[in-house]
Amino acid sequence: MASLPLKYYFLGLLCLVFFINIEKGSAGGKVWEAVMGTCSQFKDCNKYCITNGFPLGGFCKTLNPTAPLFCLCKYT
Repeated sequence: MASLPLKYYFLGLLCLVFFINIEKGSAGGKVWEAVMGTCSQFKDCNKYCITNGFPLGGFCKTLNPTAPLFCLCKYT
């Protein structure tokens, strides 16, 4: 049985973790993270998030020990 291509694995992973509740925001609301893709796709993850409608910016984070870093944009 052939294994799925790596891009399908990451696509499934992105779908599973699209919304991640991480912390309470300063206004008492929850701050969420949206997965944009692997950090290697973006020169500056934070700048990418801000220019694409996420005023809280973004950062790179690994979602599990064997996965690459992903660009996560923050929003409330």
